[in-house]
Amino acid sequence: MALYCFQRFPRRCAALVISLVLAICTVALLAPALHAADEDGTIVLPPGFVAAEIGGLNLPTDMAFLPDGKLLVVEKGTGNGPDGVGAIRLVVDGQVRAEPVMTLATNPNGDSGLLGLAIDPNFASNGFIYVWHATGSGSLNWGGETRNRLSRFMLDRSSYTIDPATERIVLDDVPWALMHNGGGMAFDASGLLYLAVGDATNMDAPQTAGSFGGKLLRFRPTPNGYTVPANNPFVGEEEALDEVYSLGLRNPFRKTTKVRAKH
Repeated sequence: MALYCFQRFPRRCAALVISLVLAICTVALLAPALHAADEDGTIVLPPGFVAAEIGGLNLPTDMAFLPDGKLLVVEKGTGNGPDGVGAIRLVVDGQVRAEPVMTLATNPNGDSGLLGLAIDPNFASNGFIYVWHATGSGSLNWGGETRNRLSRFMLDRSSYTIDPATERIVLDDVPWALMHNGGGMAFDASGLLYLAVGDATNMDAPQTAGSFGGKLLRFRPTPNGYTVPANNPFVGEEEALDEVYSLGLRNPFRKTTKVRAKH
């Protein structure tokens, strides 16, 4: 069966194998650190890490370190349906700055709101950050209905603030629901962005490559949008989306990339 799979769908099966390797390697790498403890049960952290409680955050959902060591945190958002507002916060030396980096219109109901954050690999030169969020009534190009969206913003590296006018919509009109909206994002070493999208409670969506629901997407952001790698497993297939890298997922809201692979 495995041989047939690689003969019939080589790129598709390679992506599946890489996903499995990522999961196994991640567990193997984390297991020693997670189980290391003193005799009294205190968790022993790896060198360079400290445990500290940070107050002043409201429903934080994701975080990412900037190259200078400062921490950005996205807050899910509060409010009523599409009239809600989320925020991006700055943490410096364990303290949350009172003024937000930016506020953003969103729909925070249920499993929704501002859910994902990623820093561009070339942040030092372009200041780009990416936010996966549910649109609200105050969103750019609001169409009257909440949808999931990936937006790029430019952070002012002197004031650590973001002008909402810098928003560039990268991926839009992705199905939304009260639950299962995904949000895991990470860049690999070559600058490809992996975006995990939930099935938006549509149990049929993950079974086909023809929709974004229940997928892991892979593409390369560009100044004006993105390009898709030619070796994505479904490129060129009829009724399939080129961006799809893996399917059959439910609500993949967190991820990491640690294994480099060529295929």
